[in-house]
Amino acid sequence: MRRRTAPGRVRRDAKLAFGLVSNPAFFDGKTRTALLVGLTFLRLNGKKFSASESEIAALLIDTANHELSENELIHWFKQRTE
Repeated sequence: MRRRTAPGRVRRDAKLAFGLVSNPAFFDGKTRTALLVGLTFLRLNGKKFSASESEIAALLIDTANHELSENELIHWFKQRTE
C-alpha cells in the first residue's frame, strides 16, 4: 500500500474537517467536532499544528457560514502545519 505524502495527509485532514463543518452531521457541535477530528488526524500523522484560538474560531465560523471554500481551508491548514 502506498503511504500518503505529508501534504496529501494534511489535505485529507483539512477536507475531512471541511466536510464535517459544511454538512449537517450533528444538530449541535459539528464545528467543534470537525476541529477535533482534523487536529487528531494531524497529530496521529506526526504533524504539529499551530494557530491561536481566535484564528481557529474565525476560520471555523467562516467555513460554517460558507464564506470559506474547501481549498481555502486546505491552504489555511497547510500554512499552519509542520
